[in-house]
Amino acid sequence: MSTGHKTLLTLICLGCLTALGCAPKPIWHSLLPPDIEVGEFTGPGGETLTTELRRRLSPKPMSGRTQILSGSTQFEHKTAQSQETVIKVTKKTNGQSVTETIPITIADARLIAKWTLTPTGSAKPTRQGQTEEVWRRSFGGYLAQEGVTDSTPEEPDKTRDNLARTLAALMVTELGPNHTPYNLVRSYDKQSLEAQSLVDADNWEAAAKIWQNIIKENPIFAPALYNLGLYHERSGRLAEAWEYYRQAYRAYNDFANREALTRATDMMFRLGRPPWIRHPILFNYY
Repeated sequence: MSTGHKTLLTLICLGCLTALGCAPKPIWHSLLPPDIEVGEFTGPGGETLTTELRRRLSPKPMSGRTQILSGSTQFEHKTAQSQETVIKVTKKTNGQSVTETIPITIADARLIAKWTLTPTGSAKPTRQGQTEEVWRRSFGGYLAQEGVTDSTPEEPDKTRDNLARTLAALMVTELGPNHTPYNLVRSYDKQSLEAQSLVDADNWEAAAKIWQNIIKENPIFAPALYNLGLYHERSGRLAEAWEYYRQAYRAYNDFANREALTRATDMMFRLGRPPWIRHPILFNYY
């Protein structure tokens, strides 16, 4: 089947899913790590922040989620009055400049989220932090007189919710991706266990060499392919990471391949390769 026919078939499939109300949900450029579940954020803007974070959940891995993200928010908002100086040149006064002062309102806002990551079933967090977003804008002045901008500040609640949406994206960037190698203990493979111990010592370079040796012996050993994807992703080599995730997905054998698919899909977006053009579930022609 030609590439054009495959693309047409994809569009037809998506059209049928949309008609049935089963269209795929939008996939964000950045998703939370698969092992994170979103709990509740309390405080001003907490409800919006919780909703936005849940929209950025990764597909649930087969092994389930093992950490809960929750916390509280603080919102600060203030306005101050000032004057804007405008210099106008008029022909009626022989081209002389006329100085005019126009009142403006300056609004400042800040939303702070204090968060924790807590293992499921535990009361003691393993990680905690603080993320904040600051906003500043002026209202009124000359541009408002000309009808270009607003003359009065927007409601604080609206500013707060907009900040919460931006804050959610910042938190996802800060928290993910989770560079945790796939647990290979169950395979009792000595090389894999050695690589795992090197990662525990933060020696990813040496671990990657072992994973490379493993796939030379067994090119479809999915856990090693997946871990090489992690290695390249954390090093900023997204094209190589995507390739290894794709191979891990195709060679899933005894591997919980949903994580590989999730990361491969995320890589496609970050590299400008939409999954609806070359999605492994629909087409297997990589």
